[in-house]
Amino acid sequence: MSKKKTAAYLQFPLPVFVKMFPEFAKMLPPLFDFSDSNYIVRVDPANGRVEIGYTEDAWLID
Repeated sequence: MSKKKTAAYLQFPLPVFVKMFPEFAKMLPPLFDFSDSNYIVRVDPANGRVEIGYTEDAWLID
């Protein structure tokens, strides 16, 4: 029986994410101000998902 993976997010302000993971930051669309700390990046490594938005937002980039 297959087990469903549980979402376990790592969360960073966008400027921190860009500095810690520059190779992944290059894949982000150039729609964001990469110096704006109000943007939050949530990474779910178990499911291969990345979410970007303000704390109250929740849009998904696959």
